[in-house]
Amino acid sequence: MTLTKSFARLAAATAVATVTAFGAQASASDSPLFAYFYSGPGQTGTRAEIDLDETGVCHNFAEPARSYDIASTNDIEVYWNRDCRPSEPGHPDFRTGTLSTGELPLPGMSYRVRLGWD
Repeated sequence: MTLTKSFARLAAATAVATVTAFGAQASASDSPLFAYFYSGPGQTGTRAEIDLDETGVCHNFAEPARSYDIASTNDIEVYWNRDCRPSEPGHPDFRTGTLSTGELPLPGMSYRVRLGWD
């Protein structure tokens, strides 16, 4: 295992511990891990909860995603096109980190959960 992977695993474990320590609401599976995408900026608007256990499957957002809040051991690839079609040159797709909050540079139309290191 490389140092980068070791650090990433440590960061993910720290994220889980932090979320648990601060009493974040658990998902239906009682896991402190979560991934939410929002239709508005700054984690506003309609919230889409991502099933982190369903890896490698493409899903379309019901509404375009503009922001996100994630504490996960998996990354999430966001596509600017529906059906996880790659973007045009100059508009690369986006991949989240395992502990991140932010704004998407373009409206996300679809996504795919990836196991932490694939």
